[in-house]
Amino acid sequence: MKWLAFLTIALAACATPPSASITSPSATTSGVVSPRASETSSCSLPVRYVSEAQGAGPVVAGFLTVPGLAFTPAPQEDSGGHFYVAAIGRWVPVGPPALSADGARYEYVEGDIKQSQAFVVEVRAGTQSVVASGGPWHGVGVNADAFYATRVEYIVSEAYGSLPIGKGLWRFPLDGGSPAQLTMDSRQWTWVDDRAAYADQTTGDVAGGPNSILRLDLKTRQLTTWFDHHMRSRLLAVDATGAGLVLAEGAVEELWRLPASGEPVKVWTGQSSELRPERPVAVDGTDVWFSSSSETGGSGIYHYTLHNGLERVARFDDRRVTVAGTCA
Repeated sequence: MKWLAFLTIALAACATPPSASITSPSATTSGVVSPRASETSSCSLPVRYVSEAQGAGPVVAGFLTVPGLAFTPAPQEDSGGHFYVAAIGRWVPVGPPALSADGARYEYVEGDIKQSQAFVVEVRAGTQSVVASGGPWHGVGVNADAFYATRVEYIVSEAYGSLPIGKGLWRFPLDGGSPAQLTMDSRQWTWVDDRAAYADQTTGDVAGGPNSILRLDLKTRQLTTWFDHHMRSRLLAVDATGAGLVLAEGAVEELWRLPASGEPVKVWTGQSSELRPERPVAVDGTDVWFSSSSETGGSGIYHYTLHNGLERVARFDDRRVTVAGTCA
């Protein structure tokens, strides 16, 4: 179920950065270009995909021409890459929000259900430092001056095993300053940028009931309800202007854009059984590239722009394709 996503993410946070065995495809990917995609300028989109016919592998990283869907595999030395940082021409093990908006650094957490350590890696220098210990911690993200994490406590459930329950959002300055607890809630904090931190579902709500989206201003420490549509709602991305893109889930799925100030705008509606936008994402200014999820198999790539709204630019019936960077 979709509300179990946090459990998967939190347990993954207690591991080293993801890596994969990348193999070069013998042919281009099998996909269908959506009609409106041909109206856009051609670009090269970093992607990763798994052939559904082969189950869990092989995982392939590379660049997909949009439109056209011609695939160029990444070099073998980039086999561990999960996200391509165009500004420095390098693949890194994680994408946003664990990767900072400028691609300069990323965070990861390793440990177990009793304690963990959080690391920040400077991409250009290739150096890393321990920024938090104890916890255990669930990494939220990193910006120019701090690492943000939720402290979690694991409880045992006969139905779900070890459940991570949030115990508040913390800030760890990258200059070695004293950490600070910012909230004392049980929310799932899912994104951070230089302006704010953002939370959606309650970690203890395994039924996945309706929830609001919270925004914590990092300067004033003011916590506000940013969006409340009385549906199960998940924050998928925050663009460079501070606008959020939220998927409200039910029998009908809705994607909403939440400006940093002003009223929310619904930008897409679809059935829960259909393809819908999902993480991983890539943010380029006000443009956002989305992966997809579906209850019936297949996958797609979505592109949101202020001018055209949300467009599905490709559909793949035979494999899982995910976004791994911005299209250039």
